[in-house]
Amino acid sequence: MRYKLRRDLNDAEITQAVKAAGFSVIDLTMVGKGIPDKLVIKPLPQVTDMGQMFFVCWLEIKSAKGRLQGDQHIFKAIFEPRNEWIEARDPQETVNALMERYTAQIKPEAMR
Repeated sequence: MRYKLRRDLNDAEITQAVKAAGFSVIDLTMVGKGIPDKLVIKPLPQVTDMGQMFFVCWLEIKSAKGRLQGDQHIFKAIFEPRNEWIEARDPQETVNALMERYTAQIKPEAMR
């Protein structure tokens, strides 16, 4: 089933808040096919043998009454258990959830 590709009314507000919190945002809104609206990334303070580590999280932006459609449920089922997916409805709640997940990925030795 194909749904009309469109931005939710709170998209700009959430994106601005996430960027202001220091995250980079890749806009994938027009991709469709169940792919979340945004990919959020931020470097982690730890570096490994393989190089810089990054925090990654998908954002599915929804209005207050919006519901997941079609393949969005599949993407959620794959990435939410890994703490890499958020259904974003409110800017501050989204930033809080991202910060909580980001800090949980920081290794204790990197915090010294």
